[in-house]
Amino acid sequence: MLTDRAASSRVPREPTRNEHPAVGVIESARQRLKLGKGDLAQQLGITPRTLLNWYRDPLRLAPESVEQLADVLAMSDPTRAALYELTGHRPPAQSNPQLRSSPEMAVYQRYIDAVAHPSTVIDHMADVVLANEPYRALFRNVPRHRTAMPLRNGLRYILFHPLAYQQLGRAWAPFKDYWLLPAMANFSALFQQLPNDRQLVAMHEELLSTERVRTAYRELPAWIEEHGDIHVNSDKRPFWHQASGRLRHVSVLTEVHEGARAQFRHVTFVFHD
Repeated sequence: MLTDRAASSRVPREPTRNEHPAVGVIESARQRLKLGKGDLAQQLGITPRTLLNWYRDPLRLAPESVEQLADVLAMSDPTRAALYELTGHRPPAQSNPQLRSSPEMAVYQRYIDAVAHPSTVIDHMADVVLANEPYRALFRNVPRHRTAMPLRNGLRYILFHPLAYQQLGRAWAPFKDYWLLPAMANFSALFQQLPNDRQLVAMHEELLSTERVRTAYRELPAWIEEHGDIHVNSDKRPFWHQASGRLRHVSVLTEVHEGARAQFRHVTFVFHD
């Protein structure tokens, strides 16, 4: 059984000898909340033995597990980013305080706030960096999912949220044709560019482990041959607009910006009816 340690002060403790630095980050956050290891395992939905294995080898943690730990332990953005880096993963854009507080992002925020339509800025991995209020309102009531929320990563939302089809098309067939296959094409192009990226490898494995998504994935080669591997256009797509309680049609407009730090995309939803 896992043993607990006395709660520490808010000062992050130093990792003990032979302890991975990521464990020190986890322990500091856990002790700050005065949360026992058994309670932590329960909130994570895992067994104490699995948690013990995470402590023994944090480099085996998948990005989704890192995100779950950070959420349960209420980590700040800098601490969350540090945990990602210490476990060998790229921190999500929202957890990068240097990026979010940069003058460049301040300009982007003013830019999208001036747009009346739902608008967001995403990085090359589709992580949401910034969003205006109409965009946040559009996805505010999406049922909670551990790793596939649209206000964190729109690509993961389309690929992995089991209820995404209800908002994006209202039925599986239009969702697959107008949202899922284009998202898969974008993922495929990104995976070809970065075949050794651990996050993308994990996403690919997750794709193949979900039966209905895996079936659609088999259609992708023929779809790419017809449309191309990066499918961005202004076609009207079905979208269940919860505020109005009806199915509407939206064009998703994408602009690519070469920033000082990285490439970003400005994505805007324009409703037609």
